[in-house]
Amino acid sequence: MKILDKDIEKDFFQMADAAKEISMRYFRQPLEVYDKPDLSPVTQADMQIEAWLSSYVKANFPEHNFFGEEFGFIDNGSEYTWVVDPIDRTKSFAAGMPTFATLIALLKNQQPIAGLVDFPVTNERFFSKKLGKTFLNGKQCHAKQNRDPAKAIAFTTSPEKYIGEKQLQVLSRIRQRSSYLRYCYDSYAFAGIALGTVDVVVECNIKPYDCLALVPIIEGAGGVISNWDGSPIDLHTKGNIIASSNMEIHRTFMECFSE
Repeated sequence: MKILDKDIEKDFFQMADAAKEISMRYFRQPLEVYDKPDLSPVTQADMQIEAWLSSYVKANFPEHNFFGEEFGFIDNGSEYTWVVDPIDRTKSFAAGMPTFATLIALLKNQQPIAGLVDFPVTNERFFSKKLGKTFLNGKQCHAKQNRDPAKAIAFTTSPEKYIGEKQLQVLSRIRQRSSYLRYCYDSYAFAGIALGTVDVVVECNIKPYDCLALVPIIEGAGGVISNWDGSPIDLHTKGNIIASSNMEIHRTFMECFSE
């Protein structure tokens, strides 16, 4: 039986339920925030969630690989890999902001085939399987149909992530071509594409676990997501990505990377 033929949604939801219970136990409570070697933050909530998710995969899919932000890659030589970000945007979580999320992706041969994005505070859970539809709490989602870049609402996490003159020029072009550019909101901005409220999200220098779960979510709602060079996002993405509500908007904003 192919893995997507079974009730894989149940496994995703059980994992998300457990992650939510742990994150909400710590949310807006006193937290110890530690700096990892790369100076990104981590809390006991991040580590507890990833440990639980890893244990779940080991118990239910013992032959599968597992890759998490906090504890790295467990290679079992499988064509299937689970990729998780236990708390996407730990800084927001530690500051008591409600836009953090848990991201869970399932990959086959390094390509995402199912994804879940769960926002515990707002009670919004997005799920999609490859070539399927995207659902928010059971209701189908549709990306925007706007084709005019001058009316496009664009998002990126922070101008601080754009390093060097070339990336700063990209940011400037995105700002010039769109109706307006908003900062922050983390993975909630990507969810906005699936919701039909956002036109384009551009990010740079992010990690695979920050974006792999988003691929089925965006595509299942009718949107488009790729690396800056137009290639598909996989386990080895360099972390410069763009997501758009439709192909016309995607092509227009892709020009910002080559001018």
